[in-house]
Parts: sequence; structure tokens; C-alpha cells
Amino acid sequence: MKIGVIGTARIAKKSVIPGMMGVKEIIPYAIAGRKKEKVEAFKEAYGFQKGYDSYDQLLEDQQLEAVYIPLPNGMHYEMVKKALSKGLHVICEKPLATSKEEVEDLFALAEKKGLVLQEAFAYRLSQIHQIVLEKIKNGSIGKLKYIQAHFTFPMSDSSNVRLSRELFGGATYDVGCYNVNLIRYLAQSEPIQILASGKVDTELKVDTESTAILTFENGVTGISHCSFDESFSNEYKIMGTDGRISIPLAFNAQGKVELLFESGSDVNKETYDITDNYQLEMKHFYDCVKGKTKQIVNKEDSVANAAVIDQILEQIGY
Repeated sequence: MKIGVIGTARIAKKSVIPGMMGVKEIIPYAIAGRKKEKVEAFKEAYGFQKGYDSYDQLLEDQQLEAVYIPLPNGMHYEMVKKALSKGLHVICEKPLATSKEEVEDLFALAEKKGLVLQEAFAYRLSQIHQIVLEKIKNGSIGKLKYIQAHFTFPMSDSSNVRLSRELFGGATYDVGCYNVNLIRYLAQSEPIQILASGKVDTELKVDTESTAILTFENGVTGISHCSFDESFSNEYKIMGTDGRISIPLAFNAQGKVELLFESGSDVNKETYDITDNYQLEMKHFYDCVKGKTKQIVNKEDSVANAAVIDQILEQIGY
């Protein structure tokens, strides 16, 4: 499958394109960016056959079957819609769009065209979270009661796109969406109540942190905390009636990944050899396009996640 990459973002360079290159069925065929020198650098580094200094030019390439979109948040909706309209399968970085209504609109178009549209929550393909969910389901910690997810790091460069209101930056869109997606996934349910607080920068007009309490009908409570004003934290903990599980490095971890299982005063450390989830994500996307499997992050998941994000941002005054 020949795939095009629309944008030269760091996530593409650092993680997703290397992931593509680990999938023998995928050919990284074309790259597009606004700076010719960056496009040429990507071509040289990764062996793309074509380079374009216009996103629209790439979309006209008849050799393409699919595209990956790592553009800033505020550009996702328009570019995904353009790609789908050209008959291309799409995998797009999270958040897929900036409202539940936009996400629904994109999936309606994908369904009309008979195309695969996937929100790029690569972490969901990682074996470690599947292991945790299986432990919940088999009663290893008793009845699940509480999920706490943190994703924080310091962000001081005001010119960074993550802090652009025009491009729909902010901590919740950037990393809080991971927490929300994980909590919903592990709870295996949708929240019936959301209470959120946060800080919206008065000059930048984007949120620099948010904390949300998600209450589920099955008795589970989830807390999401994200921030651009704190030291790096990327972890989650779940608590049940009979034990606790924590993952010190939760999202996009690979190699040797630790899981801490606690019961009373007993603490057991389990170590798993985890495959690069970006490679797993791209193989999964390929399999979905070829009709070999069903999407893990599907329409219902993406729409529901967007609905929660909408409520959080509304409550904190974004």
C-alpha cells in the first residue's frame, strides 16, 4: 500500500514514519510540507519517492491509496475531509477534529465513500494496555473502582503550535485526550457525569492544564489530569476492591515496560517486552484498509472521546 504523509511534524519524523517502515506491506511513497528543505530532508532520510511543497498536490497523486496526517489540530478536519473526498483512506493524529459534530461529519463521509478513517491513538495497539484490561476482566484486582491517568510536561515556548488558539492547541487536546481515551477504554463504558476544572491562559487563550472527574454508571470513577506547567508525567493507576495496578510509563512505551501489581502490602513487579506501538498501529491500519480486521479505534470510540473533550473544554472556559 502506497501511503502519503501530509506534514513534516516531529511525531511523523520521530515515531510514525519509522513505524511505517517496519511494516513490509506499506510503502512510504510521498511526503508533503510547506518548507521545501524539510520535504527534501524527509525524502532523503526515509526514501520517499515523491516530495511535494503543497498538501493539495500530494492529494492529486493517483498512486496513493492512503494518507497519514500529522498536522496541527485545527487543520485536521479540513485536510481529512479533502483526503476522503479524493478517495483516500486516512489515518490522522489525535484529536481527529475539534468537536463531536466534526468527527461525526468525517465518519459520515468516510462511510459514504467506503473508506477507512482512523484516529491515531497508537498507544491503543500496545500489548501492555490489553494486558491490564485482561487483568481487570479476570478479577485480578477485584471489582474495578478507580482509574487515574496523568500526562504532563513543561511547555514554555509560546510560539509552539500546541499553544496556538488559532490551531486549537492546549493541554486537553494535546495530551488530555490520551487520558480520557484510556479511562473510557479501561472502564469499558461511557461517563454519565463529567466535572472539570482547569486554567486557560489569558493571553494565549488555550488551556495549560485541566483536571476532569468522569463518573460511570458501573460505579467506576476516572480522573484525568493534564498540564503544560508541570514536570514530565506519563502514567496511570487503577484500583479495585482487592488490589491496584500502576503503569509508570503509560503512553507509547516500548521495549521493557513495567507493571506494578499491589495487593495489601505485597508489591509484584511484572516486566513485559512491548513492541513499538506505532509499527503496530500502521500494520493495523493496513489490515483495516485491506479488510483483514476491524478497527480498534473506531467511529463510536472517536465520537465518544470527542464528546467528553467537548464537555471538559466547555466547563473550563476554552
